[in-house]
Amino acid sequence: MSLLTFAADAPAFAEGLGAEEHDAVRSLLDRRGTTSVAPDRHTALYPHYLGRIAPADRDLILPSLIDALTLVGTRDDLLARIATLEQASSKLAVPGRRSSAIGWRR
Repeated sequence: MSLLTFAADAPAFAEGLGAEEHDAVRSLLDRRGTTSVAPDRHTALYPHYLGRIAPADRDLILPSLIDALTLVGTRDDLLARIATLEQASSKLAVPGRRSSAIGWRR
C-alpha cells in the first residue's frame, strides 16, 4: 500500500509504473474520493497509514508489487533472488566501495 499511496501522491512516479499498477493507483484514488492534485489528498490517502491493510483494499496488493518490493518465496527462490541482487549490485560504481559484493570501505 505504501508504494501505491506514494504513486497516488506523486504522479510523475506513477507514470513509471506498469499498466496494472497504474490501474491500482487509480482505484486507490477513486476509493479514497480524491485526486493526485487535491489539496487535502494526504488526509484521504493516508488514513491508518501504519495500521493493517483494510480488507476492502487487499485487491490492490498485486503480485507484481509483492515480487518487486519484497523477498518472498521458498528458500531456493530467496537464495536465487539474493544472488541476482548481489550480482546487480556488484556492477554499480559506488565511490569508496570494494570490488567485492561483500564489504564496504569507509
